[in-house]
Amino acid sequence: MKRAYLLVSVLFTAITGFSQNVGIGTESPKARLHVSDSSVVFSANGLALAAPGNTPVTGTGRRMMWFADKAAFRAGYASGTEWDLTSLGKYSFASGYGVTASGDFSSSTGLNNIASGMASTAIGINAQATKDFSHAYGSVVFATGNSSMALGNQSFASGDNAITLGTNIVSKANGGLVVGMYNNVDDAPDPLTAAQSDRIFQIGNGYYDLNIDDEVRKNAVTVLRNGNVGIGTNNPGSLLSFADLTGDKISLYGSGPAHYGFGIQSALLQVYTDAAAANIAFGYGSSTAFTERMRIQNSGTDGMILKGRLSLKNGTSPLDVSQTPGIWLYKPDNSAPLSFIGTETSQNVGFYGGPRGWGFTYDAINSRVGIGANNPAYILDVNGRMRIRHVTGEEPGIWLNNSTNTGTPAFIGLQNNDQVGFYGTGGAGWDLTMNVNNGALSLNGSAGNSKQLLMSNGPTSPPAWTSAANIMQTFQSGTVSLYQLTGNSVVDLSNANQTITISVPSRLLIYSRANTWKVCLAGACASKWRLELFVDGVSRKVYGIDGVRYGVENSSPGSDVTLGPEMIDVEPGIHNITFTGMNSFNDPYVTFSSVIMVIPR
Repeated sequence: MKRAYLLVSVLFTAITGFSQNVGIGTESPKARLHVSDSSVVFSANGLALAAPGNTPVTGTGRRMMWFADKAAFRAGYASGTEWDLTSLGKYSFASGYGVTASGDFSSSTGLNNIASGMASTAIGINAQATKDFSHAYGSVVFATGNSSMALGNQSFASGDNAITLGTNIVSKANGGLVVGMYNNVDDAPDPLTAAQSDRIFQIGNGYYDLNIDDEVRKNAVTVLRNGNVGIGTNNPGSLLSFADLTGDKISLYGSGPAHYGFGIQSALLQVYTDAAAANIAFGYGSSTAFTERMRIQNSGTDGMILKGRLSLKNGTSPLDVSQTPGIWLYKPDNSAPLSFIGTETSQNVGFYGGPRGWGFTYDAINSRVGIGANNPAYILDVNGRMRIRHVTGEEPGIWLNNSTNTGTPAFIGLQNNDQVGFYGTGGAGWDLTMNVNNGALSLNGSAGNSKQLLMSNGPTSPPAWTSAANIMQTFQSGTVSLYQLTGNSVVDLSNANQTITISVPSRLLIYSRANTWKVCLAGACASKWRLELFVDGVSRKVYGIDGVRYGVENSSPGSDVTLGPEMIDVEPGIHNITFTGMNSFNDPYVTFSSVIMVIPR
């Protein structure tokens, strides 16, 4: 009995009631429960219960609640059933207004937030973390993918492991990160699995356009899982892609309007520097240890300097063999192309332009040059006239090398303004020239006399002027008259025979003339005879000659024919030229003569 009294006395001493407030360790409690100078512990043994009882309070209202059955804590205002038993996650924490932490181990702080995923967190206003290990921080942010995180204002992390940081942005891909504002949302990835085309990083640079009262969504940077990076483009097809817009693309150096960089205009890729004094070089190595192979000159007369060979190929696709590789050269005022240097065919290269087209070609297969001839048949094939001009101290012409190309034995060209000819360096000098004004030929400076001829003096001496009589001889025979050829007898036409002495190899031109007739009293009386030419006893030609009919009253000659020339080459010596006749029909009468010309050869 004493013990009970003592306990009651202690309690009344320790707990003092004042105006319905309860104080522990203080006689002036400031609240319904006021604990002074001591700790307060709410404890329960073991883990949260698998079958918890009801919460002490349900529905709306202000309260702070430690619900031991689920080891859950709530503080603030419940605007509905968010703090009832079904909305309390085990080991969860929620504070604020209308906040829900229904996932086990979840946390929710602020206004109207929901942390429904396991170990999820929602902080701010209207923030939702609905999947396991998701986190939502900010205003109207949603982390709806496993292990996702949404931060900022109106941002959505819907892909697993996705993160958003900014305003009005969405991250859909697994492991995707989006920062900035109003990013492009045209992609439709699988939020659970990873694909190479997924956008894993985006920087949104969109905005809300008040003029159209709508969002303008776009990306400054987009990175795909396959490593492709897009700047201004949402679907980069290469490791680095840019928006399909003309203008400056990359600025490498310089922040002003003029800079080093790359640009795009219609059907044109531009590489530029900031000023005309700066050039563009191509090579290998590094910036400080650079080996240059080609340079583009932005000023001066030289546009390009190339170290090494330049290879040009046909670039048409599909291949068009008519579009051969080469270089077009423009007029000095750049108004139009003037000439083309390049490949004409699979065999020729050359220059194209003007009315002749391929006016100069080189046959690279056969090593031939054509001027005005695009299919040269010789080492130099010229279609048309050539001109060789004079330079001071050198008359125009062509030097000819010897067979071993160790000397120049001859020159063809002008001796002076009046003479053109041949010059021999072996001692002949200007042995043969022509006066360009009147056509007179000169041998060693001598034009000879009127009516003289040029005669060779053999292979060891120069030619000389001589008279025609010293070169060409003519022998004329007498006339054989009133020869009647009868039967089969061979008649020597001796008056026409000639014996000739020749000192040099010559050609004989043999002419002969025959007159044939037959006197007939009545009826037809045609006649015919055979003429044979012999040189040194060898038959060289046989003729058949027809006669004509005459009445007895007509004594004029009959058929008159000229035969030849017969050309017969002979060597030096004495030569006999003889003729014979023989009746072929009706025993004709004949007269016959010969003329022989001898021409040295």
